[in-house]
Amino acid sequence: MFLWHNPLFVKEVRSRIRGRGAFIILTVYGALLAALIAFIYYEDVLRSHAWGTITSGRDLFYGLFAIQLTAVCVISPSLTAPSMTLEKEKQTLEMLLMTHLTAAHIMSGKLLSTLLFGFLLLILSLPFASIAFILGGVAPQEVIAAYGLMYIEMIVYGYIGYLCSLFFNQTKTATSVSFLIVLVLSLGTLVLGVMLEEFDLLSKAAVVSFIFPITPVTTAVSLHDPNVFSSDLKAVWGPHVSLWMVHLGYSVVVLLSGVVWGLLRFHRLARAR
Repeated sequence: MFLWHNPLFVKEVRSRIRGRGAFIILTVYGALLAALIAFIYYEDVLRSHAWGTITSGRDLFYGLFAIQLTAVCVISPSLTAPSMTLEKEKQTLEMLLMTHLTAAHIMSGKLLSTLLFGFLLLILSLPFASIAFILGGVAPQEVIAAYGLMYIEMIVYGYIGYLCSLFFNQTKTATSVSFLIVLVLSLGTLVLGVMLEEFDLLSKAAVVSFIFPITPVTTAVSLHDPNVFSSDLKAVWGPHVSLWMVHLGYSVVVLLSGVVWGLLRFHRLARAR
């Protein structure tokens, strides 16, 4: 069944897009991005005493990248965490389970309809990213890599929020726990790696090769400067492996494990109802 043939997906997308809240969020998000981009550009002009330099283009793009990556870590679980908890709170889950939709159709309809709105937020920023091309200093592959990383993080962190909505019965609890998990994965692993290296519990090569790829922070840094971790990665993974490749592998493992666990949890939830 294609997504547009999934009645739950169509219903969720229509109810989200038709509401006034979606347009308000998109407008406010675009206005905030425009204000932040203007501030970054103004600060760069004051520092360099020149207009439209290549340095301004790179600062503008990577400032936008950092802002959006932070937003993805916050927005993704907040969008998906209420997916199933709202059904439980409104006592409509039993009616949903009585339909002819399978567990895969319900999960994909709920998850992808919410992630679609997150994808719209990222697409909204493309005109601002194009300003960096006008100023220069940014290659097309850098833009593709940056947006690829943000889409990966949105899917992974969004799915974490969805798993929390399957496990907990209240939206507040599911959202809080998903935020905590995302915080541990994004910043906790970075702090853990630094501490392990600082206290000589692990070598720098081991920290860079196994712990740093978990967090999107170091992955983003490696996209900005591919040589920053190359020597340590070469000692463990070989000369042809980059940090983003290991991060992608971790993400695939998390998603596949989450899909299996989510289906098992959903079937258990259905039997309990």
